[in-house]
Amino acid sequence: MKRNLSLVFLLLFLCPVLLSAQTAEPVLETVPSRPDSDAGATQVSVGLWLIDIDSINSAQQNFVVNVYMVLQWHDSRLAHGRKDTKRYKTIDVWTPRVQIANEIGIVRSTMAQVVDVAGDGTVTYRQRYVGPLSQALRVHEFPFDKHSFRIHLVSMNSGVDDVQFVPKADIVSKGLPYAAGISKDISLPDWTVESFQTSSAPYVINEFLQAPGYAFDFKAKRDSEYYLWKVLVPLGMIVAMSWIAFWIDPKELGVNVSAVMTSMLTLVAYRFTVENYIPKVGYLTRMDKFMLWSSAMVFLSMMHVAINSILVEKGRRDIAVKLDRCARLIYPVIFTLITIVSLVV
Repeated sequence: MKRNLSLVFLLLFLCPVLLSAQTAEPVLETVPSRPDSDAGATQVSVGLWLIDIDSINSAQQNFVVNVYMVLQWHDSRLAHGRKDTKRYKTIDVWTPRVQIANEIGIVRSTMAQVVDVAGDGTVTYRQRYVGPLSQALRVHEFPFDKHSFRIHLVSMNSGVDDVQFVPKADIVSKGLPYAAGISKDISLPDWTVESFQTSSAPYVINEFLQAPGYAFDFKAKRDSEYYLWKVLVPLGMIVAMSWIAFWIDPKELGVNVSAVMTSMLTLVAYRFTVENYIPKVGYLTRMDKFMLWSSAMVFLSMMHVAINSILVEKGRRDIAVKLDRCARLIYPVIFTLITIVSLVV
C-alpha cells in the first residue's frame, strides 16, 4: 500500500516536469526562401477570371465576388526533368503568399493549398476566392451613378523589389486581354459591368512601406430603371396628389388638409425606404435633392391650403379661388423644373 502511494506521488511530481520539458523548446517552422533571390525580382505571372459578382451594396460599401486566380513562376530548385508534374503543399515551397488586400469578413479559399511543378521548375498555383470586399463609393449621382471596383491581390510577406506581378502571357495569346476576363452570366440584378483591366499596383501601407500587388479593376453602372419606375415616378405621383387641394372648394378645409397631409406622410415613408439603399454620407445625392425638393413642394401645398382657409374665414373666397387656379399651372411647372435640375442637369 505504501509502495503504491509512493508511485502515485512520484508520478504527480514528474508529470509537470516532463510537460515543461516538452514545451520548453517549440518547433520553429522553416519558411522557404525566394527562388534565385540574387537574380533580381521573382516574376509571377497572373491570370484572373471573375466568375460572378454576387452583389454590390452601396449602403455597406462592399461587393461580393467569386474569382478564380492562376499564379505561375519559375523555381529551378524544384525542377525534376520529367514530363509529368509533381504536387507540393504550399507550406513546403516558396509562394508569393497572395492575399486580397481589400477583403472584409470571411473570404473563402475553395481550392486546396497545393502547387503543381513541371519538369523545368515552372510552379503553378490555382485558387478560387469567394467573399465580400470593401470598396469606397462616391454616390453623388445616385441612382444614375457609375463606379470603379478593385480586387487587389498583394504579397504581404515580400518587398516591392522581391516580387513582380505580370499578366500571364499564354492567356493573353489566347485572346484574353490583360490575361483576365469576366463571365457573361454575372448575376447582378441592378448593375451592368462596362469594362475591366488589370495592372501591377503596389499596395501602399504608408509612404515608406509598400508591398507588391496586382489589381483587377472593373467599372460598373447602376441600372436606374428600378429607382425610376418604383421610386421616382411614384414619388412624383405623391407630390401631384397634394395638388388635389387646388381643385376642391377652398371652403372644404378638412378635405384639403387630409389630401395634403396624406401626401406628406407617404413621402416620409418613401424617404425611409430609399435611405436603406444608400450610405449615410455627408453630402446630397441626386435622389436626396429630388426628395428634398419634393418635400418642399408638398409643404408649399400645405401653406397654400392654410392661406386659403384664412381667406375663406375672412370672407375672401374669391381670392382663394383665384389662387387655386394659378396654383394648378404654377406648381406643375415648378415641379417639372425641379425634376430636370435634380435628376438630369
